[in-house]
Amino acid sequence: MNCIFCGAELNSSKKYICTTCNEKRRQLRIYVKLNKAINKTKKSHTRVFHASYDFEKERLCIINKIKTKKFDFKSTEEMCVALLAEKEGIKYIPNYRIGPYTVDFLFPDLKVFLEIDGSIYHTDNQSEILREKQIVTAFNNIFSFIRIDATEVPNCLITGLKDSIDYVLSERIISKNVSHLQEDTLRFIEFSDLQKYLLRKSI
Repeated sequence: MNCIFCGAELNSSKKYICTTCNEKRRQLRIYVKLNKAINKTKKSHTRVFHASYDFEKERLCIINKIKTKKFDFKSTEEMCVALLAEKEGIKYIPNYRIGPYTVDFLFPDLKVFLEIDGSIYHTDNQSEILREKQIVTAFNNIFSFIRIDATEVPNCLITGLKDSIDYVLSERIISKNVSHLQEDTLRFIEFSDLQKYLLRKSI
């Protein structure tokens, strides 16, 4: 049996694509998401700051990490977060594996896990709460777990990813609330609206 793309001989009759071609297909799927994310994030940036930003430097950094570190992204929204993290120089690991679980983002320097919750993949049920507790416990409870609704990405993060995260955590300490999709998302929106208001006032 040979690879259907390059013709290389395969070591299994159950395979149709060689390892090299399969990796190229994986990268291509991510690049399609990256292009969509760039367009989405550029529009959000222009809408808020009334100035264009091409995210070219960030695009190249992400491509390099896809190739060298095997970074993987499951959605366009995850790519948007990665672009903003690159722009702010925030260290991140996407789709970080912790035992049987995968978290959308680990920000090691911020000591934060970030979940981008879409209706298909995540829900606020008991199994999610248990999953979150087990993940945080695995890191000796020194990391915080926060969530944002996918429909608010990148609009609610465009004014500053780190500042947005800091605000959500500071408000959680004040209100004593645990991680919750709706509550965290409302805090992201609150911070974003405040920053946008201040930007309008400064013009």
